[in-house]
Amino acid sequence: MRHKPINSPRDLLTLVRLYAPSRACERAIDEDRVEFLGGFLPKGNDPHWIVRIKSVHGRTWIIKVSVDQETMTYGVHQIEESDIKWSDWDGDKHTRSPLYCGSLPHVYQEKKNRSLNSDD
Repeated sequence: MRHKPINSPRDLLTLVRLYAPSRACERAIDEDRVEFLGGFLPKGNDPHWIVRIKSVHGRTWIIKVSVDQETMTYGVHQIEESDIKWSDWDGDKHTRSPLYCGSLPHVYQEKKNRSLNSDD
C-alpha cells in the first residue's frame, strides 16, 4: 500500500494503526502501549521496522512494516516473536534516530550480539 514517507516513530505508528489486526490492538496503540524495536536490514530483502504492542490485558501483537524501496510501498504484517531476526537489527548504525534504534537500543544491541555469536 502507498503511504506518506515514514520519517518518525509517530509516522510508523499511524500506519500500523491503520492496519491493526483488531480493535483491541488499536486501543493499545491509542493508549501508547507500544515498544519500537527499531529498523532491520536483512541481506537481500527489503528493510523493515518492528513494533511490539501490548494490551492492558496482556495480549501482545508484533507488527512488521516492510518497505519496497523501488515502489515506496509498505507491507504491514503480524509476526511471531520467533520471527524477529535480531542479527538484522540495524539500530546500532542509526543511534540518533528512534525510528531505527528503537525504544531500548541497549537491549536490542545485546540481542543482536547474542544472535551474531550464536550464528558462529
